[in-house]
Amino acid sequence: NGIQGYQKQVLETLKQCIPNDVKTILDVGCGDGLITNPLNELYDVTGMDISEEALQYIKGKKLVGNILNIPVEDEYYDLVMVNDVLEHIEEESYSRALHELARVSRNYIIVTVPNEEDIENKKVLCQSCGTTYHINLHQRAYNQRLMKDLCIPVGLDARMIIYTGEVGNPPHNPLTKFQHALKMSYEWEGAVCPNCKWKYTVDNTTDKKLLYAVRQEFWKNNLIYNNRSEIMALYSKKNN
Repeated sequence: NGIQGYQKQVLETLKQCIPNDVKTILDVGCGDGLITNPLNELYDVTGMDISEEALQYIKGKKLVGNILNIPVEDEYYDLVMVNDVLEHIEEESYSRALHELARVSRNYIIVTVPNEEDIENKKVLCQSCGTTYHINLHQRAYNQRLMKDLCIPVGLDARMIIYTGEVGNPPHNPLTKFQHALKMSYEWEGAVCPNCKWKYTVDNTTDKKLLYAVRQEFWKNNLIYNNRSEIMALYSKKNN
């Protein structure tokens, strides 16, 4: 599909964040390489993903693997990066994922996640089985405070935190509770129920159009916010 607008900004921010002494990089959850492939021109990058189909698009080194069990020796890469992945990890596996990233990193970790996402606002009600789920199956939201302390339990300190990605609407929708009361969930044609696999169909009724118009007006006139879609942090091991 090609690199999207927010990914272009993330790529440029990544280039600014990567320390000068980095030569080897592991991109965990690289997908089809929209971020990985351009970095291959500057560094020795290995793309790792659980999907062999996605890895077909990686132009450089590639590795089939899971963030919970990375098939790499300890401290093998100068830098391990994980972009738009951690927000998908379920709570019972979260600590293990962070420990695996720290284990295979020699010096640094870079994490990119959605900035101040309103998890409740982006939940969809499956019209087939009644399951409520986040459109992208995100498990948690992140902010600057959480990013600062994210890797302390695995022995890394935050050296830099940067806002990146697209400019967009404020993350917190003041009308979410009203939407839920009216049985109106977030609308996205790409949403697929994780329970029954039903695909969401947008029903853009007059009531929904009116509610969204009110929300936009509230945002425009009442809120001061950081309007970038992503937050990125560089962490280093404490002996650096």
